[in-house]
Amino acid sequence: MTSFFAMRTLLFAAECLGGSLLLLGGAAIAARFARSAALRHFVWLTAFGAMLMLPVAAVVVPPQIVMHRAADVTTTRVAVAAIGTTSAPLATEPFVRVAAKRTRNITTRDAALALFALWAIGFLWAAMRLFFGAIGVNALHMSSSRIASDDIDPDCAGCELRLASENSGPMTWGFVRPVILLPAEAVHWSSERRRAVLLHELAHVRRRDSLAQILSLMACALYWPNPLAWIGARAMRRDAEIAADDRVIDAGVKPSAYARELLQLAEEYRGLRRAAVA
Repeated sequence: MTSFFAMRTLLFAAECLGGSLLLLGGAAIAARFARSAALRHFVWLTAFGAMLMLPVAAVVVPPQIVMHRAADVTTTRVAVAAIGTTSAPLATEPFVRVAAKRTRNITTRDAALALFALWAIGFLWAAMRLFFGAIGVNALHMSSSRIASDDIDPDCAGCELRLASENSGPMTWGFVRPVILLPAEAVHWSSERRRAVLLHELAHVRRRDSLAQILSLMACALYWPNPLAWIGARAMRRDAEIAADDRVIDAGVKPSAYARELLQLAEEYRGLRRAAVA
């Protein structure tokens, strides 16, 4: 890696990181003025989608900072200019090289390699979270049993409804073939609780929240040094839950009864962690 390429790489990374800060900062301001959770979720999703396109834009759009390659200055020319003779550099050239090796400073190339290694470690850590989340979802899918969705709720006809083999809170994943997973004791639930839970999970399916969450996790992996990325992803997940709750209320469920069911579910499944992609 030459110094010129290293400097271009650092500028490319700075442009992407600076762009992500501007996008997420603008999204945070816009979300504060959005009244509905669905609109706030859309604002955050738009910001994360734009962040994923930033590297492409940084490559396609001509850079605003023009860089020129500097002419190489050899040790012989430096010695000739300093001493003013043509014979002295031949004798002093070995000593100049030894002194240069002893007093070598950190170059742009070294800084670029160190920063890339640091970014790669963080990226792999974030990507492994997404990978293990996908493995966890697949394990839940394999250990669960399928239920005839039409027998429980006609609205679930477009989804794969499954019953978990253990107490894992209700969740959904997938956007091509969405899956709704109910806990094992869901067969003993009251019809009111079952309807409320299914309406909530169906809202996630129809809003494509699983895809939105995957996009936000990908953006967090790419821009992990940016703390606003993690804050925005957390805010987007919270708004997705609130937007799904709003759809349940709009469907005719009594708010007080729904709030009571939510509190009971939160108490029953306290401490359980969901896979990252669910």
